[in-house]
Amino acid sequence: MSTSGTREEEYKGIIIWGSMEMLPEDEFHVRFRQFLIQRYYGTEDNPGYQYVRSLPAPQLMRLNPTKIYTWDFSNFA
Repeated sequence: MSTSGTREEEYKGIIIWGSMEMLPEDEFHVRFRQFLIQRYYGTEDNPGYQYVRSLPAPQLMRLNPTKIYTWDFSNFA
């Protein structure tokens, strides 16, 4: 569930119901992760680059939605 706004007339949100599916890591995801690390940390000389590369790869998941609810109270203001 995600919401935004601090006053009632600004409230917006979404709820997504469904099932999660674990995805295997493939070559595309390996290259994409490498691209993001390079984009934000530059070269291999950067300690942040080395640190992030040393972390285990994140688990990839896909949400298969069955119901989606949204609301936007800003239309009533």
